[in-house]
Amino acid sequence: MTPITDEGDTMPESETQERHRFGCAVDELETMVVESIAPPAMLVMSIMSDAQEEIAFGQAEAARQSLNRAKWIVDHHVAAKDAEGRFADTRAGR
Repeated sequence: MTPITDEGDTMPESETQERHRFGCAVDELETMVVESIAPPAMLVMSIMSDAQEEIAFGQAEAARQSLNRAKWIVDHHVAAKDAEGRFADTRAGR
């Protein structure tokens, strides 16, 4: 079954998967990062704090989605990557 948007249109399968994984679409995540007054790493810490609260209140699905949002932000905005897209080792002397 394909979800229906507020406008009555059907949602693309990729967006349906994003909403299941993150609780929102990836473009909404990107907007959250770009419009945040905090740097991406601080945003990640805030989202992880939200996940802790969600766990404390027994909201496992919401916590899972919060952690997935935090991981996406780390992957796309925080972590240094090399030319091949692998995580780079940024520790001194390595």
